[in-house]
Amino acid sequence: MSKGRAFASGMLSVLGLLLISLVLFSGGASAGDSGPMDHEGDDEMWQNALDASQAPPAPGGLHAVAGDSVVGLNWTASDGADVYRVYRDNGSGFGFLNATSGISYYDGDVVNGFVYYYRVTAFNQSGESANSSTVVATPGKVPGPAQDLTLTEGVGIVTITWNAPSDDGGSAVLGYRVYRELNGTVALLVMVNSKTYTDHYVVSGFVHTYWVVALNAWGAGPESSRANFTPGEVPVPGLPAPAYLFATVGDGTVTLTWDPMTSFSVDGFRVFRSDGGNFTFLAAQSGSTYTDPGLTNGVTYTYRVHCFIGTSDGENASVDAMPGKPPNAPTLNGQAALDRITLGWSVPENGGSAIIGYRLYRTPGTGTTVLLASLTGTGYIDASVLAGVNYTYMVTALNAFGEGSPSNTMVLRMTARPSPSVDVPAEPYLSSVTGGNASISLLWNVPSDTGDGPLTGYNVYRGTSPMAAQLLVSVPAGTTTYVDGTAVYGTTYYYWVSALNQWGEGELSRVLSASLIVLAVPGEVNVDVDEGQGRITLDWSAPDGGGSAITAFKIYRRGETGDRQLMATVPAGTDTFVDGSVEAGLEYDYWVTAVNAAGEGPLADTPVSGVPLAVITGEAEPGLLPPLAAVIAVVALLVAGSAAFMAFRKK
Repeated sequence: MSKGRAFASGMLSVLGLLLISLVLFSGGASAGDSGPMDHEGDDEMWQNALDASQAPPAPGGLHAVAGDSVVGLNWTASDGADVYRVYRDNGSGFGFLNATSGISYYDGDVVNGFVYYYRVTAFNQSGESANSSTVVATPGKVPGPAQDLTLTEGVGIVTITWNAPSDDGGSAVLGYRVYRELNGTVALLVMVNSKTYTDHYVVSGFVHTYWVVALNAWGAGPESSRANFTPGEVPVPGLPAPAYLFATVGDGTVTLTWDPMTSFSVDGFRVFRSDGGNFTFLAAQSGSTYTDPGLTNGVTYTYRVHCFIGTSDGENASVDAMPGKPPNAPTLNGQAALDRITLGWSVPENGGSAIIGYRLYRTPGTGTTVLLASLTGTGYIDASVLAGVNYTYMVTALNAFGEGSPSNTMVLRMTARPSPSVDVPAEPYLSSVTGGNASISLLWNVPSDTGDGPLTGYNVYRGTSPMAAQLLVSVPAGTTTYVDGTAVYGTTYYYWVSALNQWGEGELSRVLSASLIVLAVPGEVNVDVDEGQGRITLDWSAPDGGGSAITAFKIYRRGETGDRQLMATVPAGTDTFVDGSVEAGLEYDYWVTAVNAAGEGPLADTPVSGVPLAVITGEAEPGLLPPLAAVIAVVALLVAGSAAFMAFRKK
């Protein structure tokens, strides 16, 4: 508060006291004419006058939530306040922003990516309070789609290039995810910081679809436009390269898998590796899988594989791979205060790939653990906590390989404020509890009486009997629904809801119960077979889903000898599969099953069977045709001569 404003407020207070003194003096003289003065009434009037002459206290609990081009503020009410004044500093000092009679305000005049500071004061006719605490917020959103995706075809490769999003959402783009769909299967190929990537293992004759997703601190943006590419046959002299070569990375390891080339009857394969220099020979083997251990996480390695028959080598197939692992666990620390819980953590070892963020989890009491926030920094202030409730926290780090191990847990409890004799809210009306396929949904009404203050949240309780309620989760005010995704089949659950305000928790609602609905597995899958050169193609249509969406299909195969084995699992929506690892002339049996949330559907009683054709690699030699034609001509002449001779004798 400025000195001028403080002086004006003080003068108003003095003038008010003088006026009240005159009124009381006048009233006292009149009372003296008729009898004794009522001193108790005078004391009450003096107290009211003093209260009316004081500015309200500063608002507490100021909290900011940033969004897309907006910052939301909320705070606790100040006794005696008529309005609240909101001040903002966007880098040039605090200035008055707006006034409101409520305890929340939304600032829509902000720009994504800029840092804003806020504070609030309370105001009545006697003056303005001191400033509240200061909060900071940076509005933003996920980036837009990557632009101008193009594909450039090479010999057995395709290079994808793109431009940065036109809108980074107010936060720098951290990287890009490159996706490919091939034969109905979607795969994340790589996460890169550059705006180009070369796919070295394409399959001729199949449509390849590519797209890119940009990421910033707020998360992954929308997909870019998609581009399609169908590679043609690559003519190579001698033995060809394996049709495919895939790399699976792990912690210090790379596992290679390639085309076994059974139709070429190769003697084996040779494996080479480079870490940026010359290639080093690793192994010569007959199998089509190789694991390379003892590597350094975060280093990119290039591998080559070619087949050999005797002393003849085939063409090379190559692939890049960078081993790594999710980050190690951070170390979490925290401290509870009167109106918030402050958390911080260390930066862990990154596992060979840069850390792109953290996930903070919270468990209220004995309830369900939920994701509280996704962050890029190493600290967080949790102001959405209730006094008297134990909260358990843990944090994990993320990199391109996934989410790391959780940190140590911290159990913290916000200090309860002393309060006078005030009312808590009435019980909410729990209107419905409905069981679904995988979750149970709750719906309730706002209490008819919120007590002495606005609602601050609700507690949802659950039990396996109507006599035992345990806290499941705490949700904010304004919420009147909750979906329990932790329920399991075969159990009946009982639910209650209570309302909270700043003074505490109200009575539990009535109890309602529900169970999950039992699902059925999908029906039997009908399969058709197409026999081709060196391959067998399976086609099918989706069966009845059993009341739940089909999530995958499983393909099983059995050769002329041996047991049935699971060959592949493909996602829902796939209706064809090409088996290229077959030998010409051998019969193979196939089954396809469907999978949903209830499990895997039945196998057909009788499999479908197919025999692949031989791969035609040359042309028939025409040298045999002239001698064969001559023989046929001579035989024809002999037959004609014999018939003429017999006719002559009859004459």
